[in-house]
Amino acid sequence: MGCAALLAFNALNGGAVGAEPSVAVKKGAQQQENTPEDKPGKDGRAEKDKQELRADKDRKPDKELREIQDKKASLADVPEYVIGPEDILEISVWKNPELSKVVAVRMDGRISLPLVGDIQAAGISPRELKDAIVERLKAYQDTAIATVIVQDVMSYKVYIIGEVRTPGMYQLKTKTSVLQAIALSGGFTQYASKNKMVLVRRRSDGIDDRINISFNDLVSLDAKLDKNLILKPGDTLFVP
Repeated sequence: MGCAALLAFNALNGGAVGAEPSVAVKKGAQQQENTPEDKPGKDGRAEKDKQELRADKDRKPDKELREIQDKKASLADVPEYVIGPEDILEISVWKNPELSKVVAVRMDGRISLPLVGDIQAAGISPRELKDAIVERLKAYQDTAIATVIVQDVMSYKVYIIGEVRTPGMYQLKTKTSVLQAIALSGGFTQYASKNKMVLVRRRSDGIDDRINISFNDLVSLDAKLDKNLILKPGDTLFVP
């Protein structure tokens, strides 16, 4: 083959026989080898894994927001504490130390404060009492900021009488069920009719309700028979 023919043959085949591939061909091969799907990330994961991680991080704030909202909803379901007679309250009025007092709720359910006078405290929550105090103080100043803190719970008293080992009055600090009250009183005596207990509870109108309670219902696995009620201040549990 002549020189002219050889040169024409090489031109048609992209260069001389045995020559290196062109620069453009090399770059194309490198780009194909290092596609985003196969290129490993700095942490050893493929690019696809990194994208999934980023997507997970984007979803995380939504998850945390839902958890916060669920907590707020659960707190909203918890009933506020209701102040009772003999409870010790700490009343603080901002920038008015002479109005800030530690007072005990009287048996008539009221407290006395300077400028405010007598005000009903029993039967309402600390938040409601705070609002009532602020409303009274508006007659003397445009803006009033007050806080009400229950310093000591003294009104949560229940009475357990009858065939228990240690009958009497019990001063409670936390919510207590009928079953827990029986345990506090030492349990039943050998003569107790434990399935004929009576819970006496006074309503706001002064009338007593009587609730029959069976010990078998208290420990039953059937939720429909569950009468393990939470005791209220002033409740009397009678075990015949």
